[in-house]
Amino acid sequence: MIEEIAPDLFRIEIPLPDLLLKFVNSYVIKDPQRNLVIDTGMNNDECFDTMITSLHELGIGLENSDFFITHSHGDHIGLVSRLLNKGSAVYINETETELIQKIRNGTLLEEIRNFLVESGFPERDPLKILPHRVRSEFDEQAALSYHFVKDGDVLMKGNYQFTCIETPGHSKGHMCLHDRTSKYLIAGDHLLGNITPGIQARIGT
Repeated sequence: MIEEIAPDLFRIEIPLPDLLLKFVNSYVIKDPQRNLVIDTGMNNDECFDTMITSLHELGIGLENSDFFITHSHGDHIGLVSRLLNKGSAVYINETETELIQKIRNGTLLEEIRNFLVESGFPERDPLKILPHRVRSEFDEQAALSYHFVKDGDVLMKGNYQFTCIETPGHSKGHMCLHDRTSKYLIAGDHLLGNITPGIQARIGT
């Protein structure tokens, strides 16, 4: 489903059939130079087909589109590697890429294993606790070249001037986008309509 929120600003529902949320919101800002796609869905064929069909309906080509990722959870970043074209930028908070690297090299599993042991959990094997998708969503994804954004950075797309706002909680480096003139806030998973966002436990500092 595509919803026009305002001129050149659209919301796309990307299906998440295996999750309770059922879909994730992807936002698209049309710009005569380079469009911006905000969050992408998971790295599977259903998400991919929905995204490609929706962008086609909006008259948007991937060859002149960039991406902004609010955080590194697979339903927000997983598909981006299949959508990139040469020259595409991927904007993300650097802290989020540190988590991606930990997932890819196995460090995250080791940290969780140590945490379970120290906390006295009866089940101490993270492979039996974490959903399979958490371990596999980056396995086939090529290492991406990121453009790091931090609190206060500004992205100008279309008629909008979005300020990046760091909102740690749901993830350590979660970021929102706020346009002061229109008062639009693109909140990722910092705010959800019907449920309270999960807040991650922290391991170490």
